[in-house]
Amino acid sequence: MSDGCSPPGQNWRRRQPYAPVKGLGNGTKQLFTFYDQGNCTSGWLIDLAALRDAAGDLWECRILITVRDGMRGDTWARKFGSVSEGAPVVNGSLRVWIPYPMVEITMVGIAAGAQTGTVQAQGICMDRSEGRSLGGTKLTGFRTQTLGSGAGSTTYAVPPGAIAYKVGAVNGSSTAIKVSEISGGDDDLGTYGLTPANLTAPQPWYATPPPTDPSASSNQSAISLATAGGAEDWTVTWLFDLEDMA
Repeated sequence: MSDGCSPPGQNWRRRQPYAPVKGLGNGTKQLFTFYDQGNCTSGWLIDLAALRDAAGDLWECRILITVRDGMRGDTWARKFGSVSEGAPVVNGSLRVWIPYPMVEITMVGIAAGAQTGTVQAQGICMDRSEGRSLGGTKLTGFRTQTLGSGAGSTTYAVPPGAIAYKVGAVNGSSTAIKVSEISGGDDDLGTYGLTPANLTAPQPWYATPPPTDPSASSNQSAISLATAGGAEDWTVTWLFDLEDMA
C-alpha cells in the first residue's frame, strides 16, 4: 500500500544516487526523481553537477523543478523555471535544499551546435529542520534578448516560481530603456527608466508582479522593456526561492 509519499511497488530509498549521464546536447533533457517513502513532512538535500564534455565549449545546464507536497492526493504541484522564459542555471556543482517530499528535476542542455555536457544528481531525504541548515533554497536564472531596432517593447513573461528580478545591460548597450511591471496581462504596476551609462553597480532585486492566473498563458505577469530605438541586448535575471510557500 502506498503511504502517499512514494509510488507503490518501487524501491525508493532515502538516499537516491544517480550515475552520470553523458552527451547531453542542446535541448536534451534528463529527468531525476526523488520520492520520500517515510513521511510527507520531509524534504530533499540535492547535489547537482553539470560539466562540459570538452573544455572551451559554450555548453551550459539549466534546471526545471517540479515539487509535490504528498498531502493533497498527489495532485498539488509547484514549478520553478521555464526553458523559454528563464530557469535556474547549474555551473559546475550545486547543492540545494528542497523542502518537499516529492521532487522532479529536469536538467536541460543549452549549447551551440553539437556541443555536449555531463550531468549527475544525488538526493538525501531528511527532516525539514535538518535540511534547511545544509543547503540553500535560492537559485538564479536569466534570459537575454535583443531589443528591436525600432521603437517598441519586448516582454519577458515571469517564469514559474520566480519571486524577484533585476535588469542589466549587456556589454555595449547604450540606449536608455523603460522597465514596466505588468500583472494580469495588462495592469501596469509601475515603470522606471534605466540608462546603461548610469549603471555603475549591480541592480537591486525587485519583487515580481503578482500573477492573477498562473496557469493562463495569455494572462501572464511580465516585465516589459521599451526602447526608442537600438537593437541591443539586455538581460533579465530571475530569483527563485524553493522555500517560498506562496
